[in-house]
Parts: sequence; C-alpha cells; structure tokens
Amino acid sequence: MRRPVIMIEPRTRRSGQRFALALAPLLLTGALVACDGPNEQAGRAADRAAAAAQGLNMSGEGANEMIGEAKDRAAHAASKAQEARADALEDQADVVRSAAGVEAETLDQEARAIRTARH
Repeated sequence: MRRPVIMIEPRTRRSGQRFALALAPLLLTGALVACDGPNEQAGRAADRAAAAAQGLNMSGEGANEMIGEAKDRAAHAASKAQEARADALEDQADVVRSAAGVEAETLDQEARAIRTARH
C-alpha cells in the first residue's frame, strides 16, 4: 500500500545562494540605470560622428543613442528572464529531489516492516 508523498523543502546552503542571486539582478538594474550600456554608448558615438560630419554640435540624446538604450534594456530583460528560467528549473529539481527522498524513505520503511514481520 503506497502512502501519499509529502513534499518537504530541504534547508540547504543553496537557499542563501539563491537569495544572493536574487539580489544580483536588482543590483545590475541599478548599475544599468546609473551608467550607459554598450549599445547606448555606441549609439552616442554614432550620433556624435554623424553630427560632426555635418558640422553640427551634438547636444542631448540622438536617435542612435535612444535606440542603443532600448537595445540595452531589452538585453537586460532577456538576461533577467533567462535567470528566472534557471531559478525555476533549480526549484523544480529541489522538488524532485525531495519527493524522491520521501519515496525512498517510504520504501525503506516498508522493507523494514516486511523483514520484521518475517521473524
């Protein structure tokens, strides 16, 4: 007779590591807002080069810089999504490990009961 499987989340060092990894995107978001990303910088350089070629003085954000900024934001969002998928897979693996451990314990108990009944 099979007993219901009870899910118990194991307490490991990985929870602390996951917490630290969860903070990383927040810190990176602040860094991305505080400084220009590589695409934005390249766009700014392109805008300045185009303005210089026309003999104009560049002030403010140009079209290429804004496009670069949007690309940087999109890349950052894709990175966050990828990290979230990886976290979800780790959580799923923890659940499977926990279920397997509970199932193994149940089978061990059944084996002990059979051996005890035999004597």
